[in-house]
Amino acid sequence: MSDDVIAAQRAALGDLYRRHAPPPGTRYALVDFPDHPNVGDSAIWLGEIAMLRDVGAGAPAYVCRWDDFDEAAFRAACPTGSILIHGGGNLGDI
Repeated sequence: MSDDVIAAQRAALGDLYRRHAPPPGTRYALVDFPDHPNVGDSAIWLGEIAMLRDVGAGAPAYVCRWDDFDEAAFRAACPTGSILIHGGGNLGDI
């Protein structure tokens, strides 16, 4: 893939994240941490974290797997923040 294509894709993704990511300084949750052997989902997670930091959202204040969401811990960490859902196969494969 040429550098121009990669740069264009990164710019388009950055624009989307800037429109939809929590504003800088806002506490937010990123749920469905990929605690399983599918390395593709782990790569997506790392990309999500990197892009959120790049657009100023910083690190999530609350993270959980799909099976260990704790409402009290979430509300304590993000009383007014957003919940973002990790992408990947958990949203379907087709």
